[in-house]
Amino acid sequence: MHRKEEWLNPIFYAAWGCALKPVPGIDTDILGTFSGEVPRPGDVPTTLRRKVALAADRHPEAEVVVATEGSFGPDPVLGWIPLHEEVLLWAWPRAGAELWVTHRSHDTNFSACSESDWGAVRQWAERVGFPAAHLILRRGDGVVLAKGLRNWTELEGLWREASAAHGAPLLETDMRADRNPRRQEALRELARKTVESMHALCPSCGFPGFVPRPASPGAPCRACGAPTRLPAELRAECRQCHAAQSLASPHQLQGVDPGQCDRCNP
Repeated sequence: MHRKEEWLNPIFYAAWGCALKPVPGIDTDILGTFSGEVPRPGDVPTTLRRKVALAADRHPEAEVVVATEGSFGPDPVLGWIPLHEEVLLWAWPRAGAELWVTHRSHDTNFSACSESDWGAVRQWAERVGFPAAHLILRRGDGVVLAKGLRNWTELEGLWREASAAHGAPLLETDMRADRNPRRQEALRELARKTVESMHALCPSCGFPGFVPRPASPGAPCRACGAPTRLPAELRAECRQCHAAQSLASPHQLQGVDPGQCDRCNP
């Protein structure tokens, strides 16, 4: 629905000479919307598998079905910083095989503004990249008044109208892929990581996706030596044969900056 193939395909085509073909007519909003009118019925893996199933039902002949899902919220380690997580499921539905790829980044404009002064609202909108990045307008009670706002005249008019009728409204960044340039860049990076993951083959069975990932926290602070929340160990595991390898993380080998240590920087 949100043209994600436009940001994935150039990377895939450069690597493999192939491109994703969108499946029209599937309303993925039934699986949840960022604006909250439709809650997500399950976690990210559940939602992605449902997307794959919807496409595979339309095209049972397909060898490969690809779906992505983004989520936004506070970083679980650095709680005051917003985190963008983008997950791709590359599925071989007829073979019952799956490759999972994740990209996490703090380079996101995920934000909200409830200022009652238009000047402050305008500054916030400029900071998050409006009008290239579209916005959502809500009443103070959360009811969505408009989505996909993309020009100053429309934004100011609707904001003033809502303010007069209901008090200071809430503005949020519209995080749909075709409405948000920061998310588009994250999708490009997700595509790059997918290419890398395809070439990371299990040493036992040759299945792709044998990529080391954070396994356990506890890497030491460079200043005080206390264990931190950052990973001490990385672990690669094959989803097909379950072969696994572990190694020390760069944080474990080099130490963690004191700014990310709960003891040095509580």
